[in-house]
Amino acid sequence: DWSSDVCSSDLSANGKVRHRTMKKIVTKFGGSSLADSGQFRKVKDIIRMDPARCYVVPSAPGRRFDGDDKVTDLLYRCHSQRTAGDERWRDTLDTIAGRFLDIAEELGLKVDISAALDTIAQDIENGASRDYCASRGEFLNGLLLADFLGWRFLDADKVIDLPMDLDVKKLIVLRCDSTGLCSGMRKNLRTWWII
Repeated sequence: DWSSDVCSSDLSANGKVRHRTMKKIVTKFGGSSLADSGQFRKVKDIIRMDPARCYVVPSAPGRRFDGDDKVTDLLYRCHSQRTAGDERWRDTLDTIAGRFLDIAEELGLKVDISAALDTIAQDIENGASRDYCASRGEFLNGLLLADFLGWRFLDADKVIDLPMDLDVKKLIVLRCDSTGLCSGMRKNLRTWWII
């Protein structure tokens, strides 16, 4: 139950919630920090340095070396190719899949990343949006990182419900409080919303 706001450091050895007095930290790791299995290991070490780090927001894998492609760029390319009717989108998706499968194999993960990749391929085949395609890098890396850390994976799409007519290009977040509630406004309407 995510509403309980319990992180793994709040649980005693028998699984009971112990008295919590520490703050909770949301940690964001960029693409270079999660580009390959070696970087995942560094991230795990960083998270373990502070038990208050209870929530992690991962980026899609970035460049591993000069001349390498960022996964998000590959996902945009995949969408553009599919939209243009260029069948090379499947090759691009295979390249993307290889990145995630390599990380999963090198870390000995149990998550069925192939099933997630198959769903994404089907969604792209069926005309998934550009934004959906780009978001799959974070989604897949989140699945891998959750498995690697032994944490629960939370798909933002399942818990954040924004109005369909919300123009995110005209949206700014002004502040987030310690509970994770964020206040913001749409520039064009000057109205407040809470997520």
